[in-house]
Amino acid sequence: MSMRNSKKRPDLNKMMTMKGKEKFTDARDWYVQTCPPNNSLKGTIVPEIMSYRRRRISVEVYKKSNSFNITNDGKDDDGDSGFYEACYFIMMNKVSQQKGRNEENGDGTSISNFNRDEYSICRQSSVMQSSFDGWEIRYKFPLKSISIENKKRNSATFGFQHQGKVHQRKIKFDTEDEMKECTQHITDLLKEETSRLNAKYETSIEGLQKSVMSREVITFLVEIVGGIELPAGDIKSSDPYVVCYYDGAKVHKTKHISKDLNPIFTLKHKNLFLIDTAIETLFKGDGLSLEVTDFDQMGKDDKLGTCNIPPRIMYEATGERLSLELENREGKGTLHLRIRHATENDKKFIKTLEEQKGFTPKKKNFLPVMTEVLEKANYSQGGKGSITSMMARNEKFEKSGMGPPVKKYRVRPGSDPKRPEETEWLSEPQLCSEMTKESNEWIDIGTGRLGRLFVEVIEATDLPNMDSGGFAGNKTDSFCCLIYGDCSVKTDVIDDCLRPKWMPWTKRAFIFNIAHPSAELFVGLFDYDKLDMHDLLGRISIDITNLEPDIIYDLTYKLYPSANLNERIDAGKLRLRLRVEIDDDRSFLLSSAEPPNTIYVNVQTKKDFDVIHKIIHGNVNMEKYSLKNVYTYIDELYAYQNCILYIKEAFITLLFWRGHYAIDVMGHTYLLPLHSMVAFSWAITVVEYPQLIPSLSFFMIAWLMFATMMFRRTNPNRWHRCKSFLEMSNALIYGRFPAPEKIASCQNRDAVDAYEKMWMKKIERESILAKEAEEVAEEVLEEEGQLADAVDGSDITTKRENGAVVAVDPIRPFVEPIHVYLAVTLSLASVLQKRYTLAGMLFVFLDNNGIIGVIICLSFHSMVLHYSLDFEDCGMDFIWSMDDAGGYPFWVPMENMSEEDRIEEKEKARKMRKVVFKKQIEEARTQKEKAKKLKQMKRYIFGKFIAKVPVLKEDRHWDVPLAESSATLYKPKPLPLAEVAMMEAGYHRVRLPGQQLEGDMIPVVQSTNTTEAPIGQATKKHAKSESDTAAYTKVGSVVVGAAIITYFGVPLLASLGASVFGS
Repeated sequence: MSMRNSKKRPDLNKMMTMKGKEKFTDARDWYVQTCPPNNSLKGTIVPEIMSYRRRRISVEVYKKSNSFNITNDGKDDDGDSGFYEACYFIMMNKVSQQKGRNEENGDGTSISNFNRDEYSICRQSSVMQSSFDGWEIRYKFPLKSISIENKKRNSATFGFQHQGKVHQRKIKFDTEDEMKECTQHITDLLKEETSRLNAKYETSIEGLQKSVMSREVITFLVEIVGGIELPAGDIKSSDPYVVCYYDGAKVHKTKHISKDLNPIFTLKHKNLFLIDTAIETLFKGDGLSLEVTDFDQMGKDDKLGTCNIPPRIMYEATGERLSLELENREGKGTLHLRIRHATENDKKFIKTLEEQKGFTPKKKNFLPVMTEVLEKANYSQGGKGSITSMMARNEKFEKSGMGPPVKKYRVRPGSDPKRPEETEWLSEPQLCSEMTKESNEWIDIGTGRLGRLFVEVIEATDLPNMDSGGFAGNKTDSFCCLIYGDCSVKTDVIDDCLRPKWMPWTKRAFIFNIAHPSAELFVGLFDYDKLDMHDLLGRISIDITNLEPDIIYDLTYKLYPSANLNERIDAGKLRLRLRVEIDDDRSFLLSSAEPPNTIYVNVQTKKDFDVIHKIIHGNVNMEKYSLKNVYTYIDELYAYQNCILYIKEAFITLLFWRGHYAIDVMGHTYLLPLHSMVAFSWAITVVEYPQLIPSLSFFMIAWLMFATMMFRRTNPNRWHRCKSFLEMSNALIYGRFPAPEKIASCQNRDAVDAYEKMWMKKIERESILAKEAEEVAEEVLEEEGQLADAVDGSDITTKRENGAVVAVDPIRPFVEPIHVYLAVTLSLASVLQKRYTLAGMLFVFLDNNGIIGVIICLSFHSMVLHYSLDFEDCGMDFIWSMDDAGGYPFWVPMENMSEEDRIEEKEKARKMRKVVFKKQIEEARTQKEKAKKLKQMKRYIFGKFIAKVPVLKEDRHWDVPLAESSATLYKPKPLPLAEVAMMEAGYHRVRLPGQQLEGDMIPVVQSTNTTEAPIGQATKKHAKSESDTAAYTKVGSVVVGAAIITYFGVPLLASLGASVFGS
């Protein structure tokens, strides 16, 4: 902000640990007798004559400096500049009386009830120090909180203001003169308190800009994050909560967390609050005080410790995580919190939170903050009950002219609002014609800045009837749910139809903003049920990395209820219309190298959560333990044996120099054995230059990916193909993909059928051979069993009988861990399979470029510099060094170490291990805090049910468009200026934000530029994120940097290896 100091800000956590310098200037003390407070919290009434205790009170004056006045070298000026006076009233006990006693005064008032000063007493006078020997501080609080209530003879009643309450205590002096002297001295110091506060204010704002004075009121946002290693208030644990005090008043109190010494406070524990204060009040006060307390169901709550944030720290904080050491008897415990200046969004958020009386997701009537947005995304028009469906009439015959009657269908869920009578009943040809028209209404949703994905749900065919009473007209009530990135949407419900068609005026068109190229589009088709859970008909997942921009894809998919089962039965077909818009092709390509963020989607109801879970994982929960799931995983492992067939074919092609790469020469097509030529070239090169073996190892990985790309590109089915490396190189260099090609419906149908039959025959032949081998293995096992039976009986030892064991599932303890390991292994195998079969083509392209860069650098270094590492000599040196070490590893010094040196080395290693472990624990703790906070924040904003959306493809089966799919060039039609202006103003468009949050403390939804033409028209041409020159400079700098690192790095590593492995 403009009011803050423009200098480099110091580390606030370090400032919290600094102690301001104190100069002891004056002190007066008196021997007194005290009794319990008149308004004790316990209400205990003790006769004064029986309750007086010998005490010593002292009124002391210090000159103090704040920690932020200390310079970088830890020193400050010895003069009085930067200091201010502070007065304290101190009550002391004799050491002998205090030892062995609990810190309680017998009246319900413990030491921790009072706000102690942040720093301990540091008297500079040796005379004063010696005069106080044998006494230690019981209470210490600022003099400004003292008031003299009553004086009588040699006694005076003092009022101590603390936490919004005034505790009265009668103090009896030895003589009346001492009482008058003390009260007069306190009265004189109180008269000067205003000037001292002004001096403190001037010292506190030292170094700040003058604009600080112009702001009368400032608002702070405070977040109580959590605590670590809190003391146990109960036997072994605590139920901690935090009470916050500012300017002598309680401003906030969190909810308690049961039985946790390392609590993490989230939104449901009321961890956020605001503090409104004047600038002058802030810097004249003592800052924010926090008290950690153990909640007790019966009896008084126990204080676990206190801490304080000085005013300057409050003002300088910008939301970083602050660590405060608790002051308590045990000397343990840390409290973490964040604080910063509140924004208007923060104030609005806290106001809404207070109006809802806190966040409690268990409330039945709880509604998330973005309820309106979620309802617009997930509301579906239609969906009737069974009785209503049976009574409704959805078909009729209408006679037109002299011809036969025409069968017409009721348009569901409703007719076009602009043509209600004309579109209420339509024939089959009319329905087909209407459904292919451009959509009238679009929902623009999600978070992302790379581009947009336009999706329209057109129709579904051949659906099974999921409702009972089909003979009476009660049929499947279909609706689609789509998930992309951080959002989910639903279409309208088409009642009682096994071939539903979504009309242009219905809710069927969506614009998803692209945040990462690898994100998949999940689509599920459901049967709507009003009372029970919706039934999944089928689902698909679409990889958009192979979709070309400026192409309209009319895709038809087969629907399957699961993507992981071995034998799947299709449940109909689904037709979609898609189009991709990319703002900058180069940025889109390079962004695939960034690891995707973890994506979660929240919904309000359990019914919606069930829908999302079924779309992502199918109707079979593979995470749940069952023998069926174990067998499914085993079948999937066996399915990977098909890779052997492809590897075998590749080796035959390689060894027998079969032509596979087609080139056109003067109108003739020739097939070149490209792989065989490359393999032969590398073989003869490595024989002559064995130092190129490391380069060959990397080249084999890149070559495998190139070969896989060529294999997929030669598939006659265009929907099985992927982008070529040449196309992606074009996007990387020139900033745009090549002009796309259209795909006709049923293109190359004969060639596709022949290609699939060829591979099916090969797979069947391999299956027959595998079955024959299995039969032979069974025969061998049977023969071995017969041999064992013949040998049986040679052991004459008496056998011990085991008792019967009764178990519900005796094999579960053994099989369930295998189920878990199989799930993890196959998940990893699925990701690797998709990667090395180029399912995530953009990432593989960048990966290949990196491998090729390594190959070039290694080859350049080995060939040009003629450098090679003698692996034989290194290996011999390693063996001899192990032998010379006398059995010790080579990294251990060979000379004998003394016992003291060994102990010292062990201690150093232990300390280093402790430091590393502490750092790891802190990082893990921070991640846990963020995860818990994000969970509660998303539940509060978007809904209490959370589902994780996988970004990388994990399904066992791929969903490939059917042959009737097509792709045509996108040609936007010209529109009048008035209509274009209406589109840019948001007409026919509903913009809904995504669910990706950013920021700390109170995060906000990531902003996304709205789509300017949502009904299928071309959007505004966005400027490229960088020029071609900048892109060339980046690529060139990477290549030059890699060459320089290789030139200097490889000899350095080689010399290091020689020194390590050498004798």
